[in-house]
Amino acid sequence: MEAIAIDILPAQKNERAETEWNPEVGRSRFRDDVWDLTDLTPDWVQGHRRKIDFTAVAEPGLREVWRHYAYWKLGRVKASTVTSMRSNILRLFGYCTVMGADRLSDLDEHDILGLPLWLSSCGIEPATQVHVLQVADEIIRIGQLRGWDVPESVNMAAVKARPEWPKGDPPHKKTKVIPDDTMERVLECALMEEDTISKSLIIILSQTGLRASEVVTIERGCIEQAPAGMHTMEVLISKTVKQGPTPHRILVNSLVVDAVRELEKRNPASEGPLFVRPVRGKVKRMTASDVANRLKRFCLRWSITDAGGKPAIHPHMFRTTFVRSLVMQGIPLAFIMEHYAHVSIDMTAHYLQLSREDLRSAWGKAILSPDSTIAGKRARQIRAAVAKELKARAEESVEDVIASLADSMSFNPLPTGVCLYDLRRGPCSKGESCFFYNCPNYVTEKRFYPVLKRELDLIEEEMSRLKALGREREWQRQYAKRAHLEPLVRDLEEQVNEQ
Repeated sequence: MEAIAIDILPAQKNERAETEWNPEVGRSRFRDDVWDLTDLTPDWVQGHRRKIDFTAVAEPGLREVWRHYAYWKLGRVKASTVTSMRSNILRLFGYCTVMGADRLSDLDEHDILGLPLWLSSCGIEPATQVHVLQVADEIIRIGQLRGWDVPESVNMAAVKARPEWPKGDPPHKKTKVIPDDTMERVLECALMEEDTISKSLIIILSQTGLRASEVVTIERGCIEQAPAGMHTMEVLISKTVKQGPTPHRILVNSLVVDAVRELEKRNPASEGPLFVRPVRGKVKRMTASDVANRLKRFCLRWSITDAGGKPAIHPHMFRTTFVRSLVMQGIPLAFIMEHYAHVSIDMTAHYLQLSREDLRSAWGKAILSPDSTIAGKRARQIRAAVAKELKARAEESVEDVIASLADSMSFNPLPTGVCLYDLRRGPCSKGESCFFYNCPNYVTEKRFYPVLKRELDLIEEEMSRLKALGREREWQRQYAKRAHLEPLVRDLEEQVNEQ
């Protein structure tokens, strides 16, 4: 399948070096010692997470790198996420001070390899160490591409391959999928459970994939009849782009409807939350911790435990399991993203856990079939290569040819398509800065058109809002996104209309 191999163009250094460059950042300017990000964070975010105080670092060179990294990161994640990275950045720069380095560029590869050992000697927890190392890796890699004052000769891919550098992600990010037999046991026991609250929690968690903190927001009257005999349920989605809890409706099955109806009968109140608990003589909404504790007691009561006798599942495992189940049923990731109200194109992929064989099966036919409707910078090249391969192997069935081609390719799933970059060639040179839609490795197809079109509409609405507020930098960022997304949407529209 050499004809459709995708090349990644090397990223260019494009960080501006002019001293007069001083764009707006929230209510501040780039070169201010303190950034006030109040306008970029929702009201419920605590005050200390609305600011970045660069004076916590005395060395000007390190402080400048922090500014550039924070500015770059603000274009990719929430402002509150950037401010919460302060402690990890200070640990990294603290190591520079210990090494007698006034600038990050003073460190060589040997010094960088000593960072994990120093973190361990300071008594820092392993999970926190991984976060610090991830920040160090990202600052150096992106800094090399954008011209920051970082070690230019250090190859981070080679550094991370060394045994001195810990492998893997923080443990809490590796949410496991609930095995099929365990899930069957959980649902079987839940339906026999006498505790209505625990029963309803487990049914709703398992049948919707919502977070525990979102499930407890449902209130009386949340169920509504939808067309074709379906039902929808309103919840408050807690993690949307730059917003606080937002009302959102999802489709639900009869198990969820029955569970909610049973809760409504149990709760005599005319309105308000359905999941409540008594607190000092008052009735308050349950929390995510309450859900976790109830699930723990449920598992122990029904002997759903691991080899050590501990509960075999926790609430967030239902979310990962739910996503995997939908994908294996052939539900496009775009509609899963809609289910969770993920406006960001990379939020859904966090929960996706599929084997290489699963991905080949799910994406081979969708992308490589002769009648596929696909779009992307290399879509035409892919179609031509597939047609050539089918013609050369005319004696074989189409299914066999597609299976053979898929077996030679890499499929990295995205919420609105697939990335064909082969990770065996090494890390993608674009790193964390990849926007997908402007990448030659990105391919999408007609099933994703509704969500791509909706995202385009949302971007245009956001552009109108930002223009009215006079927030030029943020408007330019959305404009750049639209410039890459609009051609994909139009290409899919044209192909669908021609069929």
